[in-house]
Amino acid sequence: MDRIHLQGWLYFKGMDAAYLARAIGVTESYISMLISGEKDNPTLVMLGKIARGLGIPVGLLFTHPQHLGVPVPVSNTAIGALKDIEARVREKSKKPHPGKKAH
Repeated sequence: MDRIHLQGWLYFKGMDAAYLARAIGVTESYISMLISGEKDNPTLVMLGKIARGLGIPVGLLFTHPQHLGVPVPVSNTAIGALKDIEARVREKSKKPHPGKKAH
């Protein structure tokens, strides 16, 4: 059986394993084992539950969302980190270089 791309879909949908597990009535550890590949043969019924929980057709579980040309959203954490880096670069550019005299 082909591997399901559960981690990619969770990220794309902005969900975590705990949320999906609660939504479909399984344990978080079961979802984690599917993600890690420790469990690699979910039943057709379970595939249906996972797909419904993610809001996608079952067949899409076997395709990573990036391979569909769907842009993957950037998390708020990543956006915050980029803004922080941008602010530091801006601040650093305001300071005179140690070897140069300020005008």
